[in-house]
Amino acid sequence: MRFLSPILQTLLAIAAVAAVGWIAFAAAGINAHPRDLTTAAAIALAAAVAGLAPLWLTIGTDQLAAAQAGLVATTAHLFVAAGLAGAVYLMKVVPVGPAFAYWLLAMYAATLVVVAASAVKGVRLARPAAAAPVAGPAAGARQGT
Repeated sequence: MRFLSPILQTLLAIAAVAAVGWIAFAAAGINAHPRDLTTAAAIALAAAVAGLAPLWLTIGTDQLAAAQAGLVATTAHLFVAAGLAGAVYLMKVVPVGPAFAYWLLAMYAATLVVVAASAVKGVRLARPAAAAPVAGPAAGARQGT
């Protein structure tokens, strides 16, 4: 999936998790809870977009900025997913059951892989950082006195 954009990779990851889960539930004769599934998918998509935003902002920078953006991206992904899931549970925006947590966990993991892989790709494609000058113990001292 190297040639696909990160948003398309995210959509495919969410669709793959939903399809595999739905088929597994159908094979076992268990209700797949479609409302929980779609709510978890929407939260995972929003979290992935929030996680990819810092990576887009650092396109064309050096590897140091790209690495920092990768850390911020995974943190943003986590906090947006947790915040939206908490809002769904506490504010009862959408009535969800216990299956929501399992759907969200699977979709969070799948979209985290996409965000982390995009961060690694961003660091690899970024230009190398300029070497900082090394200051030795006598760098500021006067010579010969």
